[in-house]
Amino acid sequence: MEFENLLEVIKKRRTIRKYMPEPIPDDYIDKVIDAARWAPSGANTQPWEFVIVKDQEVKKQMGLTVSGAVARGNEGTVPPQPYFEGAPVLIVVCGDPRLMEAYPKGEIREELFVSSMSAAIQNILLAAAALGLEGSVWGTVGPLGGVRIKDMLNIPQVFKVSAIVPLGYPALHPSPTFRREIDEIFHVEKYDQSKFRTDKDIQEFIESKTMKGLNKMRLP
Repeated sequence: MEFENLLEVIKKRRTIRKYMPEPIPDDYIDKVIDAARWAPSGANTQPWEFVIVKDQEVKKQMGLTVSGAVARGNEGTVPPQPYFEGAPVLIVVCGDPRLMEAYPKGEIREELFVSSMSAAIQNILLAAAALGLEGSVWGTVGPLGGVRIKDMLNIPQVFKVSAIVPLGYPALHPSPTFRREIDEIFHVEKYDQSKFRTDKDIQEFIESKTMKGLNKMRLP
């Protein structure tokens, strides 16, 4: 593959929460999962498992759970995630943390596991974008929500739910969100201290109109 083609796929990936109702071909789902399984992983443990969900009621309940309403026992007080119900397919990405026994002992074990799962999720997002499903979302799940999701889908409780990725044809095509310029983040041989952002710089960045706009878009 030409680098330009790869970069085009990376750039056209979006985080979109509104989807067209058209179903996704099964072979597209197979291709996305095939891409995920070729991700790098610590000690080549390949700790991932994938559960495909299409049932409308199950997707709705999963949206309620991930929103925090069900997980915290206060149903009805937190808005659900309607895009879960609206997506034709949900991919539940879960990993088996028992495989961390293959990693070097110490704090690095958890980091290797998280990195391995994250690599698989990124492959899912890029494969989806290449297939025209560029609106996929990296949906994170809290510990309590993960327990409920595992009960709901008969997933072994020893597993960890790393993400829920909705798949669908995007109903809108927003312009690319901003990216920091290369010269802001690029260093040669050593870190260029002139580019270091102070605590004040970071706070101003977080509170900037650009960041506030992005955070507002992420609300359910």
